[in-house]
Amino acid sequence: MVANVNQIVVADGDLKVLDAFERLFAGQYRVKTFDESEEALKWLKENHGVSVIVSCANLPGRGGSGFLKSSETYAPLATRVMLTAQNSVEVFKQAVNEAGVFMFLSKPCSPQELSSAIEASIAHHSRMVFERTLLEKTLSGSVKLLIDMLSLFHSEAFRRTAVMRPQALKLAKVLEMKKTWELEMAIMFSPLGEALLPKEILSRYRAAKTLTESQREILAGAPGQTRDLLKNIPQLEKVAEVLYLSGRGYDGSGFPEDGPTGKDIPLTARVLKLLTDLWYASPENGVDAAAFEA
Repeated sequence: MVANVNQIVVADGDLKVLDAFERLFAGQYRVKTFDESEEALKWLKENHGVSVIVSCANLPGRGGSGFLKSSETYAPLATRVMLTAQNSVEVFKQAVNEAGVFMFLSKPCSPQELSSAIEASIAHHSRMVFERTLLEKTLSGSVKLLIDMLSLFHSEAFRRTAVMRPQALKLAKVLEMKKTWELEMAIMFSPLGEALLPKEILSRYRAAKTLTESQREILAGAPGQTRDLLKNIPQLEKVAEVLYLSGRGYDGSGFPEDGPTGKDIPLTARVLKLLTDLWYASPENGVDAAAFEA
């Protein structure tokens, strides 16, 4: 029986290496092996929570550095280890600069050296996860304090976030979104652009009344102002971009005029637009539950 839930992925064209990993760690960790890069990436895309990814330098497919770099998309917090028989400076530079390799192991590698390396890699992964969780909690708390302060002055604008957040989480579950932190942050900050607008312009816009040229310019600049305020805050860069595109219609309508269309619009931005439009299309007493389910 496996005593530890840590998942290790090993990609190496040498079947003897793969067999050695399975025999050495089968009783300690979950081990998944591949003899080329594309099947490994396909598996990583569908399986999350990997602790360590090991690759040989000359992996069939896109190569060791290319594979490890691509794996960041699906396992950003996994520790990356490279096995190599090449003592080439270029190999090391490419692996470190492009693939973020944590450790190199020279082939052939003794079982003791391999065990120590995997233990160190898992410890590194645990620290990364702890630090990311701590950062997100700290940032979430700071964001909540900021939102609470803003809502004192713009209570109407921020009233909808309490309704939209659980709706967003329901949609995220249906859409199988693995990470919801950015979506929740985007929901919490979504009224910021409105809070920056003069109330007269906002009320005329919501009532579909005619706006002057200068008023239209101020309205059109709100998404950019929101993005500029948030993009310099660590960990909120992607949230800033989501908010900037959250007024963009799937068909290319809305703000910004030169923005992406269709599936090129981030999914989080599309969810935010849908919920915002639903909110303003609903009666004064709030979003109808049947309308949301539909």
